[in-house]
Amino acid sequence: MCRHYMKILRCFYMCAGLKINLNLNKSELIGLGVEPAEVRRVAAGFNCKAGELPFVHLGVLVGAKMHRINRWKAVFDTFETRLAMWKASCLSIGGRLTLIKSVLECIPNYYLSFFKAPSGVVKGLEKIIRNFLWGGSSEVNKIPWVSWNRVSVPVDMGGIGISSLSDVNVSLLSKWYWRYKNDAIGLWRKVIDSFHLGRNCWKSVPANNNIRGIWKNIVSVVEKTAVGDMKLAQKFGCKLGSGDSIRFWLDSWACDSPLKDLFPALFRLESDKFCCVRDRFDGESSSYSGRWNWSKPLDRLLSGKAPSGSRDRWVWDGGKNGEFSVREVKHFLKSGYDFSNYFRFIWSKWVPKKCNILLWRAEMGRIATTDALIKRNCFSRNNVCSLCEDGEESAEHLFCSCVVAANIWYLISRWCRISPIFAFYIRDLTSVHEHSGLHRVAKEALHGIILTGCWCIWKARNERRFNNNRKAILDIFQDIKGLSFIWYRNRSKNRGKKRRRNKIGDRWRSTAVVVSGNGGGWWRRQVMTPAVMCTSSV
Repeated sequence: MCRHYMKILRCFYMCAGLKINLNLNKSELIGLGVEPAEVRRVAAGFNCKAGELPFVHLGVLVGAKMHRINRWKAVFDTFETRLAMWKASCLSIGGRLTLIKSVLECIPNYYLSFFKAPSGVVKGLEKIIRNFLWGGSSEVNKIPWVSWNRVSVPVDMGGIGISSLSDVNVSLLSKWYWRYKNDAIGLWRKVIDSFHLGRNCWKSVPANNNIRGIWKNIVSVVEKTAVGDMKLAQKFGCKLGSGDSIRFWLDSWACDSPLKDLFPALFRLESDKFCCVRDRFDGESSSYSGRWNWSKPLDRLLSGKAPSGSRDRWVWDGGKNGEFSVREVKHFLKSGYDFSNYFRFIWSKWVPKKCNILLWRAEMGRIATTDALIKRNCFSRNNVCSLCEDGEESAEHLFCSCVVAANIWYLISRWCRISPIFAFYIRDLTSVHEHSGLHRVAKEALHGIILTGCWCIWKARNERRFNNNRKAILDIFQDIKGLSFIWYRNRSKNRGKKRRRNKIGDRWRSTAVVVSGNGGGWWRRQVMTPAVMCTSSV
């Protein structure tokens, strides 16, 4: 028997050019339904090791029961290893958000693209991400100021765009569903069909319920996932071409549902339930063969639909040019949630994320002001505003009602040459640039200046609260001018551009800009900067 296996491997090497290394440290022989003694005996004939299930191949556990949480230990260990390299206390919340989106969210994708993750695994991984976002760790817990349901909402819907791992899992698994429909001649699909395509399996994508494994879970996830009345599987449509690869009864080609579901009585009469569309149309006239002419609803449904000379094409309903993407599936899953009651905060691209997140949290009252800490039983001392020492310190008071904040907005309005800024709510600050009458580029600059102003006010509050260092209003204003200029100069896409003077007087010019630097120094530079970014003699 060993000699026959060796001949097979030799033939494989001659055909594919891939030689099997049977070294003891390179290859293992694993038996399925074979006694361990027999496996060891055959392995000795091959001069390789005797292995057992489960084993790791290309970073994935093969033969393991992935519905058990302990089988995902490798993913949790990778999370802890990566987080050990970073100190949450040394990063701003903007830096932590960037690491989460670029690194932590991508670590489990390899596993999530093959296996349906148990709910315990998803909750455990999201807990690690949530703790890191708010500056905590496995040993130290910090206050999660915003709920995970709000954090995982897309940015344009009122969140900060962290993906839900359960949605990522479904989106990645649905890619295999799409590949099955488009790769009709692939060897892997032929293997799937040989196992799952049976006499009583009348599905668009076959899955034998008697065979446990990855493929059954993938098909089950896609077919059971639904948003409202719309199932995820119904989003995979097809455009009829030649009709050679589209199944007449099983695929959704004439309408949103397979014909077997619309006409079950006719489907029971069908002898070849896996027939293609071309088989039920006349080859010459390309008209419906009329085997069931007495079924008028079916005749009406198929009226005007006939195969053509083009190729059959599978499409994703609602996608760009009908192309499937994991991102489109995520959008479909999010469409089932109601985000209408969420305030859609407009982010400034040239201001650091930490400033955007501060105002995003402040609009919800989710920053560490004294009234918010009192509600969470974390503060019991005097809750008077640290800046003006008049009134209860809250997010609305600190950025809108406080005398210091009111003076800051007045100075900014004079500096930017706009009407005086009066803000009663934080939402008013986020929309000041929309009603300023400035040009589009100047509006973007003003929006970033407002966010920078909130950031400097918050820093001045913390200096007073924790270091007992009171900053003058003009000093705070100089910090706003300095930071906003440096950030705009180095981060904005509109820096250095020249524009003609428009009706509202927005213009670009070369001017001497004075900004404050570290250590109280002054920098004077000749730069191209919009009028909204120029200093005044305030």
